[in-house]
Amino acid sequence: MRILQKKSRMQSKTIYIYIIILWLLITSVAPFAFFVLPMHPGKFAAFFLLVIILILVIIKRKIQNPHPLIIFILLFQIVFYLASAFYHNDTAYINLVIQNIAIIITYFFIIQYIGIETFVKSYLKIIQFMIFMGIIVFFYALFGGKSYNEFEFIDGRPIINYIISFARSPFYIGGGMLIRVCGFFDEPGAFAFFIIQALLLNKIYFNSKKTEILLIFGGLFTMSVAFFISLVLYIVFFYLSIKQKKSFLFIGLFFATAIFFIQVNRDSSVVSHLIYSQTIGRVEGLFKGEEVGEVVSDNRSSLVENALRAFKDAPLMGHGIETVPKKYGYFGANILGPFANNGIIGAFFMFLPFMVFLIYSLNFKKWSFYINDTFKSLVIIFINYLQRPDVTGLLIMLLMIAFFHRIKQNNKIVNNTRFVMR
Repeated sequence: MRILQKKSRMQSKTIYIYIIILWLLITSVAPFAFFVLPMHPGKFAAFFLLVIILILVIIKRKIQNPHPLIIFILLFQIVFYLASAFYHNDTAYINLVIQNIAIIITYFFIIQYIGIETFVKSYLKIIQFMIFMGIIVFFYALFGGKSYNEFEFIDGRPIINYIISFARSPFYIGGGMLIRVCGFFDEPGAFAFFIIQALLLNKIYFNSKKTEILLIFGGLFTMSVAFFISLVLYIVFFYLSIKQKKSFLFIGLFFATAIFFIQVNRDSSVVSHLIYSQTIGRVEGLFKGEEVGEVVSDNRSSLVENALRAFKDAPLMGHGIETVPKKYGYFGANILGPFANNGIIGAFFMFLPFMVFLIYSLNFKKWSFYINDTFKSLVIIFINYLQRPDVTGLLIMLLMIAFFHRIKQNNKIVNNTRFVMR
């Protein structure tokens, strides 16, 4: 008995080592902002960690149950990226080829040494840690605490470094500062995007109410319009039902009270007005198409216009990633960006994993299909893609694979709603 317990403890410690290696790799590349810090080894660190992971995968020899559809899609994308590299004479597509290879290797490593569910648990812990640190930094800055330093991200915008968290969009209030928390990402919107994914993964894997409340509460400190919209959809999809009306009423009452309090007290002090402008004001500005307070909620309209002009001139194959003529300007993060860069054909390949997983989640059987929690989750992610269509990163794809594995494990949830097509 003691031998078995000792062996179990050893296995647990070993898994922790594998998890640390995995997250060192993930955090050494975008969307995390560490790689632009001075003295950070950047791509060298990512390459070194990937080599270690590849060696561990090879040592294991037998790969345990990788889903062939995932591998096929990633290889299919590689073929397209290679063709695009020659077509556009753009080496940025070679980076995407390398990235997909890294995703495949990392996927094999996770299923061999860690497990998808354990990976999801580790992701939730990482996000919760960043939320906890971010809340501390938020109040530390609000009461006059000073940052360690500032550094520029690759787009030239400054990031405030508090060591235990990053921040942006500072507003000075007397001796303090109101900030938007970034976690360890490059901007608050990115942090909000990954909090939403954590919220959805928690829902379909563990349904932990404590984790859910913490993620929702932490997301508010990003002051992201996309987060607020996603949160409304989350409540509607998962709590707007007769069986769950008490939970919905409680959550709805809480947010209605908070909104009423912020709205009524928006001009009572400088702090109140800044909180209003960063929350409700941003949503109002989104619908009015104007600036409310100090923050422009719709900061992507000009980017969409630039992308649309470029797309019209090359609708099928686009202009490439780094070979876009300067006359079109900067696209940034908007839903038309991938179409302007890659055209309709290229955008199809880039969004292919998401589209296939979304269809797969409906669990088509003969003339019927099922809408389950995973499908609802992917719909919310799609809404986020309208603002932030980043579908090619290492972390993004690993999370998408986690959603797909949940579909595979549990296509027929007990409370599914069935729709019969006649």
